[in-house]
Amino acid sequence: MLKKLPLLFCFLTSITSFSQKSAYLNELSTKWKNGTEYTQKVMDLMPQKEYGFKPSKDEMSFEEQLMHISKNICWLSSKLLNGGIAPHTDFGIAGKSRKEAIKIINDCLAFGQNTIDNFDESKLDELVEFNTGQKTKRQILNLIHDHHTHHRGQLLVYLRLKGRTPPVYIGW
Repeated sequence: MLKKLPLLFCFLTSITSFSQKSAYLNELSTKWKNGTEYTQKVMDLMPQKEYGFKPSKDEMSFEEQLMHISKNICWLSSKLLNGGIAPHTDFGIAGKSRKEAIKIINDCLAFGQNTIDNFDESKLDELVEFNTGQKTKRQILNLIHDHHTHHRGQLLVYLRLKGRTPPVYIGW
């Protein structure tokens, strides 16, 4: 039995280490699923005729915000997190129908979900070059989520400016 003790210790240590890393990605995956569901509800509230709405001339339109979120998810996932080939690379900036915009963001949100769900946990601390300097892949995962949340928050204001009540927040 004493000869097997070091082996048992190594096994238990690896399980503990694995579960700690898994917790982060599992929590992020759940947050991403909930964020996707919330974004769906936000998009559903804005009618086609208002997808070009801009609160001011210096702001992006509702549709442009969606394309900006989509582009960021696909770019960061494919280029910095090794998420594979992005489903969209030519976003254009405006002029999409509501149906086209929703398809693009749904595809990109699914791509982001797949990137998170299949991310190699051993690479969380791996450094990548970003425009603000080196960042860990964990930081890039957090950035993608924060960026999505930030721009979706702007869309809530757009809804209110058009007399629509945003959906009840879906969080964790």
